[in-house]
Amino acid sequence: MECSPKPISEDPFGKSVRTDWPIDFGYAFLNHGSFGSVPVCVHEHAEAWRSTFESRPIEWFGRKCPEVVRAAAVEVAEFLGSDSDTTGFVVNATAGVNAVLRDIHLESGDEVIVFDHGYGAVKQTIRHTVASREAVMVEVKVPIPLDGPQPILDAIQASITPRTRLAVIDQITSPSAIVMPVKDIVDSCRRHGVPVLVDGAHAPGMLERPAAGHGAQWWTGNLHKWVCAPKGCAVLCADADHAGSTHPPVISHGLGESLATEFDWQGTRDVAPWLTAPFAISFWDRYGGIAKVRERNHRLCCEVHRMLLGRFDVSPITPRDGSMLGSMATLPLPAFFENSSAFASTEVLLQILADRYKVEVPVLELDGQWHIRISVQVYNDWDDYLRLADAIDELRGEGS
Repeated sequence: MECSPKPISEDPFGKSVRTDWPIDFGYAFLNHGSFGSVPVCVHEHAEAWRSTFESRPIEWFGRKCPEVVRAAAVEVAEFLGSDSDTTGFVVNATAGVNAVLRDIHLESGDEVIVFDHGYGAVKQTIRHTVASREAVMVEVKVPIPLDGPQPILDAIQASITPRTRLAVIDQITSPSAIVMPVKDIVDSCRRHGVPVLVDGAHAPGMLERPAAGHGAQWWTGNLHKWVCAPKGCAVLCADADHAGSTHPPVISHGLGESLATEFDWQGTRDVAPWLTAPFAISFWDRYGGIAKVRERNHRLCCEVHRMLLGRFDVSPITPRDGSMLGSMATLPLPAFFENSSAFASTEVLLQILADRYKVEVPVLELDGQWHIRISVQVYNDWDDYLRLADAIDELRGEGS
């Protein structure tokens, strides 16, 4: 994405849309990326589905459930750019990763590649999988700071060996918020016969048709983050060659029939989040459509990123033009914080920002340096990020 700044005064969102959201806006909520937020009307739609199912449990759970789940999956697949016949719901992207890894054939000494910026739960899943089969997890270092995607491609290329059996690739890294060159990575892996599972946890709603166009064997992503469906709503997609060997995290009655049949019924569970997903997608029409929202959030993210780099007097870990950003950005904090005895850990600083300044933002460590990750959603405006910058300035001033 290229950044095309516009004056902040032209921003039609921010405070004017906050009545759509249940968030406590006494805080500057700059961490949409962790768990998202469910708009009020989307939550009400999910509750209506729950009431419907409870009104006639046998009719809905016993007879209609697979039919309505499949209809929702078809709509979601169209939005994501995947084949509806090989797209099924899971509760989150981590569950999707678990499903794929369970059925990957690994022998002693085989290798599974993952980025060192990969999501912690995904890396734990890989560790568990390889340990049980005497295989090896290979962490590929993301070479920050980046001036473009080529160093990432070089790092992946250098990590592939004759024993590489799978690459688990982030579409957008969770801690560092980097939009990765997924298609180029998949192409590189394909040349070596290495299948790829794309962890697109943050991609739906932040990137256009994120399951399409990269050629990976599997893709999984959350709908509860940037699409703002209820928690417990994600999908897993497989290509035609792997659909028959891809099974849901919970094996149930449809085993061996088809990916769609297996994923549409995973035992008795609350399917309201899945059935609400199409409504959550349509929710964005009130803001002019999700493409308009994506563009606005990306633009504001780029502007805020540059402003904070200047306020903190730090260098970026991604290009200043915003070409490797979506609706989140991670940037270093001033070295004062990690060197100060007043802040024993990133968690201490995070809590001070939340409790004292009413700013909710993740503080994390990358390559031994403290960083923050900001998120931009329609309810955020410029003042939220000025509040963060002022808090950091005040804390630095107190320690000087």
